[in-house]
Amino acid sequence: KRAVGLINISIKPKNVEPQKLKKKPAKLGNAILTSKNMYNKDVQTFSEGNWNLETIQNMFSSNIDNIDIEMSFLTQQDRGSIGVSFEIYYNANEEAIGHMDRIFKKELDNSGVQRIIIEHAKFDLDVAYQGKGISSKLLDNMEDEYKKNGVYAIDLDTDMVGCYAWALQGYDFASKYNLDRIKNHFVKTLRVKLSKNVINQVQFEKMVNEMGNFKHSWEFAFWNPTKSQWGKHIGKAWLLNTPWRGRKILDDNNEGYRIGKLYRERKNVGT
Repeated sequence: KRAVGLINISIKPKNVEPQKLKKKPAKLGNAILTSKNMYNKDVQTFSEGNWNLETIQNMFSSNIDNIDIEMSFLTQQDRGSIGVSFEIYYNANEEAIGHMDRIFKKELDNSGVQRIIIEHAKFDLDVAYQGKGISSKLLDNMEDEYKKNGVYAIDLDTDMVGCYAWALQGYDFASKYNLDRIKNHFVKTLRVKLSKNVINQVQFEKMVNEMGNFKHSWEFAFWNPTKSQWGKHIGKAWLLNTPWRGRKILDDNNEGYRIGKLYRERKNVGT
């Protein structure tokens, strides 16, 4: 039997390297199978007939050998949103190694056109399976499937470690509040540098003026006014510790999407 949750994972393979293969749709857990028709109706109602349960399964397919994804829970919170939970399994030993929660929601754009947004509410992977590329490959595949099925954007809250990485992946500030919050954090940090004579007044004013024109998260992430070694530059160091609310628009014409696509390509070839 498969373990429930992430407790007591006893079998931890030492060499689990993700390999691409033909995509496997998410399996339906027992809770979904027993009420499949009801859940299918919920999905159709939410999507106004454009999706069914199989659509959701395919969005969360696995493209990694020995990794299975199982839909464990689905709820229609109201006509404007549905929540879905998934368990991630390493199928060589049938152990649960992760869990994720997703929320599909609707919103109207400025012209009154309705669009679908997906909230990445939670993604947990057991520590024994981290650092093997599993998370990034699964998330990259999901992003492609979202776009294929007409999802407009992904929303998430960055964590302390991911604040910098999400910016490189094309997630932008979800609101002006988040942009202003990051700007204020950078200015405060510059003031500390000024008070300790790490920089002088002229440098301080030049940096503040330059940063004042920033509008996107990746501008902060790439910022290197002191020409420091890449990876130790100001943009990364200061963005790492400041969580922000992000949104990635899944549109080829969006600058953030193009930046994220380039980041994925370079990461996949190891550059």
